[in-house]
Amino acid sequence: MENKIKLIKYSASILSITLIFTFIGSSHGLQAKLKDPTLPTHTLAVQKTDQQQWILNSILHAPQRRIAIINGKSLTTGDTINNAQIIAINKDTVKLGSNKKAIILTLKSRKIKEPR
Repeated sequence: MENKIKLIKYSASILSITLIFTFIGSSHGLQAKLKDPTLPTHTLAVQKTDQQQWILNSILHAPQRRIAIINGKSLTTGDTINNAQIIAINKDTVKLGSNKKAIILTLKSRKIKEPR
């Protein structure tokens, strides 16, 4: 009798673990739709041209290097994204070249209110 009780408890434990892993696996699809909380919410520029989309998330403008975060990817001058090459990275703008067209992405900043 004791062995049957142990077997039932063991089976229940295995079933519980299986259900937990099944739930974790099925929620993976939900995680793909979540927005990255580390991206700044106050900067966003969207430019659509010929059904191409570029989202300028951030710019790092330092004397020795310049990096633009576009569509969540870290890029420098000369790199290509969505068939557009980065021509210049400035303090508040990024200039792209696509199909002999110049595209300017601009960071839009929101003023932060000071506490009273």
